[in-house]
Amino acid sequence: MCGGVLVGPIIRPTAGRLGSWRTLLGVLFCATVASTAAAADQIYFPAVDNVANILVQKINAETVRVDLSCWYLTEHAISIALINKYKSGVPVRLLGDRGSIFEIDPRTKNEFYWLASQGLPIRLRFNPIWYPEIDHWKASIFVGQNTVSFGSANYTPFELAPASSVDYKDETVLFTDDPVIVNALKTKFDRFWNDTTPEPESIAGNPPYFKNWNDACTAEPTGNCSDYRTLYPNPTPMVIDTRRLEPDNFTDVPDIVWGQGPKFNDRLVQEIDNESSLIQFVIYRLTVDNITQALLNRFHAGVPVRLIIEPNEYLNRKWPEFWISHANFDKLYAAGVPMKQRKHSGLTHMKTLVTSTVASNASSNYAAAWQRDIDYFVPAATKPTIYNALKNRVTFMWNDTVGFEPFKPLPPDDPTLASPASGTTAVATTSSLVWNITVFAVSYDVYLGTSQSNMTLVGNVPAQLVNSPPSTYSWTPSTPLQTGTTYFWRVIARTNATPVNPSLVGTSPIWSFTTAGTAANPPPPPPPPPPPPSGTLPSPWTTQDVGSTGIAGSASASNGTFTVSGSGADIWGTSDAFRYVFQPMNGSVQVVARVTSLQNTHAWAKAGVMMRESLSATAAHVILDVTPSGTIEFMTRSSTGAATTLITYGSQAPPAWLKLSRSGTIVSASVSANGSTWTALGTTTFAPASANIGLIVTSHDTTTLNTATFDNISVGTVSSPPPPPPPPSSSGNIVIYASDIAAAARHGSWTIASDPASPNGTKLVTPDNGVANTSSALAAPADYVDVTFNASAGTPYTLWLRLQALGSSKLNDSLWVQFSDASTNGAPVYPLNSASALLVNLATDSTAGSLSGWGWQNTAYWLQQPVTVTFSTAGSHTMRIQVREDGVQLDQIVLSPSQYLTTAPGTVSNDRTIVPKQ
Repeated sequence: MCGGVLVGPIIRPTAGRLGSWRTLLGVLFCATVASTAAAADQIYFPAVDNVANILVQKINAETVRVDLSCWYLTEHAISIALINKYKSGVPVRLLGDRGSIFEIDPRTKNEFYWLASQGLPIRLRFNPIWYPEIDHWKASIFVGQNTVSFGSANYTPFELAPASSVDYKDETVLFTDDPVIVNALKTKFDRFWNDTTPEPESIAGNPPYFKNWNDACTAEPTGNCSDYRTLYPNPTPMVIDTRRLEPDNFTDVPDIVWGQGPKFNDRLVQEIDNESSLIQFVIYRLTVDNITQALLNRFHAGVPVRLIIEPNEYLNRKWPEFWISHANFDKLYAAGVPMKQRKHSGLTHMKTLVTSTVASNASSNYAAAWQRDIDYFVPAATKPTIYNALKNRVTFMWNDTVGFEPFKPLPPDDPTLASPASGTTAVATTSSLVWNITVFAVSYDVYLGTSQSNMTLVGNVPAQLVNSPPSTYSWTPSTPLQTGTTYFWRVIARTNATPVNPSLVGTSPIWSFTTAGTAANPPPPPPPPPPPPSGTLPSPWTTQDVGSTGIAGSASASNGTFTVSGSGADIWGTSDAFRYVFQPMNGSVQVVARVTSLQNTHAWAKAGVMMRESLSATAAHVILDVTPSGTIEFMTRSSTGAATTLITYGSQAPPAWLKLSRSGTIVSASVSANGSTWTALGTTTFAPASANIGLIVTSHDTTTLNTATFDNISVGTVSSPPPPPPPPSSSGNIVIYASDIAAAARHGSWTIASDPASPNGTKLVTPDNGVANTSSALAAPADYVDVTFNASAGTPYTLWLRLQALGSSKLNDSLWVQFSDASTNGAPVYPLNSASALLVNLATDSTAGSLSGWGWQNTAYWLQQPVTVTFSTAGSHTMRIQVREDGVQLDQIVLSPSQYLTTAPGTVSNDRTIVPKQ
């Protein structure tokens, strides 16, 4: 028995599913997974439960009426049960959708053909004919049993029961006899069937929305129902009575949303915004920004967030609308949100949000367009058993290392260029460079030069992340190109994950063209920009455009408020274009400003504060900015001409207080909503003794200005920390060998092994068990080493580890480091018993070509992390080293206050250095 329902094998013509396996699963899992809240109030998970059997038994037991609505229907056992029940005299009504039947799924079409041929009353959602306004309900109503079922699963063999323990779909199906829900569903279905009640969200206006089967088949615009009469020349006559059978029961159930689209999305955002403990979210498709931003806001507020996503949908290239999921998942990943993806065979199709107060059983995806669905937010307070079953299932999925693995961002496609065609001559000097839309790209870097070796970034063109984007994009030079000159160009497609992993790009071929006319002598250099009008800014402030902005910017001040207008493609890549309001800086200094307003000229327009080595477009810099959506970006360009890298994201919609503070060479970034309570975002290094400091604005669009306002602006010196005390010896290095670490300090998979290249012939090793890397450090790890050491108080120490990757594999080269009491710039960093840690990754890029033998490392190539720490007290301290990727090996640890403060003790590959102890 399963929740009071006998589970037995189903015999069906559908191939690929094993009845014996389903029966066995019914015996093994029903008692533990199907959670009973009342006699017929149960939640099932088709990953382990046979829901097909339960539905068939419910149909067989019905004596009053069966109403069923579906998107896909291919489980023939359900069709047989419906026909048998109908032929026994019990009324049956079936709602379907012309889109799934005649345009998408031939198996559903075959099933409906057979059901229609038997005379079963069928109505199809028909108007409007275009996607996505569909009948996406997956609901069954057993009127005589006062029971309904609904959830994410379609009526297919592979969505209603597992094929095996490693091949299944993650779905939810709820059976309930709650009279409020039952009566609401009965009325909703009855209104659909009767088809005289307007749907306010429908783009088709007023009814009719549905057609009887025969009428729909005749009117089908694709002609894909023309073979019905050929296959079934003598169907049983179908009698359809559309009169209402149910009263207008109360349908505005507070915890039910009747459709995909804005109402469902807003409710999800509301629940996310209200959560302060833990957000767990299983996502099939995510194509709306408000949910993405809500998740980012809570994550940046310190609320733990766990996301489980479907990798096939992440890579769904069928329609541009689906590409937006790729963009949103990448955006969450780049912000550091912990994410996992399905690893098992099958599909993760659940639409389940779990907070401390609700858990959703839904059929809607997280998308913009309205369609017919049912989405139930199960309240923890009144439905604790069902709520806990959903919560426990999602938690199990998160911890299941066999079925799920860390999310793996993937690059966009390579762009294809369109015009001017390669080799074209006599091209106008103002011609646009055009390329085709690229799958999964969120923006495009355009490179142009007079040779393949001197192409430079001339612009960044954002993609339109909408359901119907343009088929091509273009870039037009702001000033005419030189006449009679051959140019080379290419386009680099970027994703939202590219700032974290620069290898995630798509690269077009290099094309060339020659402009019309004859080559001219090189023009003289442009005159320097004129100084700002006298009196517009108080001394020592000055302002100018940096880089090629397209439109000249401006700045003025009045009563302490600075108004800054700037154009420019962006502050990103290897070259910038923006308006700068600045003054000289020397030594330890900080800038504070409140961004009170910023125009939305582009999603990645920026207003913020900056330290900049020079006024060159390619100069080294550190920037802290806010975008129109409230995303905070902390970024740096480490040296002139290098690529800008993202250090971290934050969130604070304008008015946003921003602060950059340099002490020595360490720059820290902080953000605040009120100017008194600050949130530290991170640190980086910025070494120039003399530089510029001030305010920036870029419109991210060379054809328009963005005007932003700033107030509460201050620039002042920062007290430098006192110099460290003299080291206890010539170098003061703290050196720890693997042979120094006692057996009692090694936990879990850490062991020692012999290696003649290691100090005293001993190294620490972990086996390569193929376990996926951990997305963050663990507060209570199983596999770790605790290392104790003595250090001086107030002395900055830079950490170095000598690592080796088993088999020189990029999957075996990283670990996490934590400290008992370390700090950076006076703030605690990488504490024990937390998820915060220093990530040390031996490989120097994504190709891992540097992995060969032993190597010294103290960070990860894609991150900017503090690697120099201090301790407030002298004496004993603890360092904890956790496994991030099993197969990593370690033989030396060095904390250096001077000798290796900025340079490694040895090489990153094939190292033979053994650092001596003092």
